Amino acid sequence: MKRVAGLAAAAIALVLGGQAFAADYYLTVASERQIAMVELSSITPKGATVTAAITRVFRDVVPFAGTPGFRYMVYTNEYDCERAQARSIEAQAFDSDHAVIYTLSNPPNEWRAVEPGTSGGDIMDAVCRPSTRDPDMIVEAEQTDLVDMIIRVGFDGIYERGK
Repeated sequence: MKRVAGLAAAAIALVLGGQAFAADYYLTVASERQIAMVELSSITPKGATVTAAITRVFRDVVPFAGTPGFRYMVYTNEYDCERAQARSIEAQAFDSDHAVIYTLSNPPNEWRAVEPGTSGGDIMDAVCRPSTRDPDMIVEAEQTDLVDMIIRVGFDGIYERGK
């Protein structure tokens, strides 16, 4: 698995410094094709579960029928932390100019198991177990500015191989 490099998070925060910030994002997982981050202010306990907004930025534009394709998605997911399960509640796809390409809103679907050590497991840890978050991986930024910075810096500069 590939993890986001702490120095890259610090570099992004430095470049974005001085702007009006909207939220803290926890950079959780990176692969050769995508980077995922959790909007920390979106984490909301809801009975026995927790909801959170997850942004995934893709290295390349992802084709989608009848559109120019999307560059990133924002998911609202629900997590059952005790049972290590998750389900998606809503998904929005955005193009490189931050225009919404499509929104998929539906009642919560089936729960699916989340395996430790996977990208989903790392996201679940960030949502369900705040003590596991590395403070160096938190970036304060406007979502669109952060997405633009990830695209500009390039994926090779944001993740490191190993672990």
